[in-house]
Amino acid sequence: MKDLQATVRGMICFQETQDFVAPRSIVQDVWNRIEPQNDWLSFDVYLMSHIFYVFEFDSAATNIVRIADYIARYDDLNANPKLRVSFLLNVLTFYRHHNRIVEAEKYADEAITIAGPFILHRLVAQYRKAEIMYLKGHKEKAMEDANFVFECLKTMRLNAIYDDLLIDWEQTLNMDK
Repeated sequence: MKDLQATVRGMICFQETQDFVAPRSIVQDVWNRIEPQNDWLSFDVYLMSHIFYVFEFDSAATNIVRIADYIARYDDLNANPKLRVSFLLNVLTFYRHHNRIVEAEKYADEAITIAGPFILHRLVAQYRKAEIMYLKGHKEKAMEDANFVFECLKTMRLNAIYDDLLIDWEQTLNMDK
């Protein structure tokens, strides 16, 4: 229960600060307990999928592969069908934060493919794919796709997510200058 509380506090800290380093001290004990284990239980995978992104790039990138493997392994037992797509969105955010979003295209593609009935998750994945396309030079299609996502978010009155992604989009447009 202590690990779950720390993970939730870390997630809240990140949401409030949008700072990847701030929650690190909150979840450090969880990471230190789980990361070195040879085998992770399903609950360990759930926790790690929500905290990996606050750690250094190389360490987190190594564990992204490991978490993905465990999520696949536990897929049939997982009572949370959003876990895999949520994890993939966290991966995309992590790569974006490290200015390496283009390297994460396969994660965007997978998230779009598996989002299924989770419309918000699919929209966020489509938006991240638009960022990747823009940075790869497919600007017209990327603008079209990003605008589609923005219109959907406005229609659904998801203003906080719309505002966050619009800020991200403006940053993406500035990366190209």
